[in-house]
Amino acid sequence: MTHPIDIPEIVANITLTKGDLFACIQVSHSWHNAFLATLWRHIHLKKSDTDSENNDALFQSLQRRADLIHTLAVDSIYPKSDLHYLELYFPLLKQLDLGFVQSNCNDLPRKFARSFLFLHGSHLQSLTVRNMLETRSTIGYEDDALDEHSNWEVLDGCKSGALSRLCLKKVDLVFDDMDDGSRQMLMGLDTLILVSVAFTSSRSRIIPDFHRVPQWPHRLTGCKIRHLAMIDCVPVPDQYQLLLDCSQELRSLEWKCLVYSSLAKFNPPLARDLKAGHWKNLESLSLRMNSLGDEVLAEILGAVGPLKDLVMGETAFGPSCTRALLDSDGGKHRATLESLSLSSCSNLEGSMVQEMLCSLPRLQRIRARELTLQSIQEDPRPWVCLGLKDFRLALVIHSGDLTSQEQASSQQTAFLDRLAMLRSLEVLELRRTFSLTGFNLYYQDLHLDKGLHRLWGLQNMRELRMIEQTGRRLGIEEAQWMTENWPRLKTVYLWRTPSTDSSDPVGSYFTDHGVKCYWKGVFPSQYNAWTF
Repeated sequence: MTHPIDIPEIVANITLTKGDLFACIQVSHSWHNAFLATLWRHIHLKKSDTDSENNDALFQSLQRRADLIHTLAVDSIYPKSDLHYLELYFPLLKQLDLGFVQSNCNDLPRKFARSFLFLHGSHLQSLTVRNMLETRSTIGYEDDALDEHSNWEVLDGCKSGALSRLCLKKVDLVFDDMDDGSRQMLMGLDTLILVSVAFTSSRSRIIPDFHRVPQWPHRLTGCKIRHLAMIDCVPVPDQYQLLLDCSQELRSLEWKCLVYSSLAKFNPPLARDLKAGHWKNLESLSLRMNSLGDEVLAEILGAVGPLKDLVMGETAFGPSCTRALLDSDGGKHRATLESLSLSSCSNLEGSMVQEMLCSLPRLQRIRARELTLQSIQEDPRPWVCLGLKDFRLALVIHSGDLTSQEQASSQQTAFLDRLAMLRSLEVLELRRTFSLTGFNLYYQDLHLDKGLHRLWGLQNMRELRMIEQTGRRLGIEEAQWMTENWPRLKTVYLWRTPSTDSSDPVGSYFTDHGVKCYWKGVFPSQYNAWTF
């Protein structure tokens, strides 16, 4: 009879940490053979790994297990001292992430990347390259002092392969210099992510002309890109030209361009071109452009087709956008919208967030700047987003809203009653609250004597984030209640500052019951990351 561990398909679908996998291969010969390939399938070399004294041993291990590696990420490559990595060949490599240490000698990273991609580019499916900037040209060198290879030439090894995802971070891509091979490679991509990329040649302009009309010799009209992200790139007209070229198949767009100078303000005619038939298949839209006003954003929401995901952080999203989101074309977004992020929108009011919660039945994730408890109490309508899984917001009370402590408690109860109906909720984040002088500053705490027991039905809760004033009074009784009533709870973030984590009884209780507990100031690095 075949043991399950001898079936590769079963082993491949077992989710274990690197530490667990390392322990597994030391159990026996059969376990070693079964889990070795899984242990080496995805390798991530951090800066501490490549800088350590065991660098030679690491290299020998990679050389010995190169035929098992499918994903390789290297955070910090020193091209001058890490040339021995070019001796490695990974025959099954599908995903590659190369991060270079920035220096004034930019030809070395390009030569390193070009050589590495020449060996592996033909079978790569996903490629990420970081830190290849033309810094020498941007500080005043003449054309004849530029590096030998352009960044398009670096990607030569991928031009005849099956690359479907390309991510470039802090890499100058001079679209004026794009050749036919580069064009064909881009035309065949499914996903293109550009972060801090310069589209124009710094050889001819130290300060890019943000208002010029792009003149690329090779257009990408009709390309098959379905997912496009442009984050902090320059200049805007060239980005918009690329966006127009992706009109046919584009499903997802993330565009971040925060500008603080009149020189850089270029308002792309998104609404006009949407009405003209561009981007008909767009389902996910993320716009972070502070140069667009509320009315302009509302016109975009009215012109775009039904959306599943919408992100408009750090924009002027306000009353006009709210009406367009909920009412345009008979409420086309109401029946489709599943994810909504409106963080750092200065024009967003609590009553608008309340209206969305009462109008978007398919909503599963929401992040909002604020939700006023007064708007919840005054609006008798129930929240219709009963399938909500991820709920992150700031509870706000403005001066003048309260006349008594009893009224404050009543508003707290109204909020918890609405929250208790979200039985699918998995992640809850409550951020800073505001209260009047003279009232109990902790009336919005998730505390048993303030109504925490009303949330007993949130059986799927796995992550709780109580930020700033919302978790200061949480004690052992509350921690015990949470672990008993929320059996899937795995992580808690607390805005508390104990002398040491181990000395705090609440933290110790959570840890003893299998719940990770993070404190103010010691949250993990991915704390602020929130993607759809």
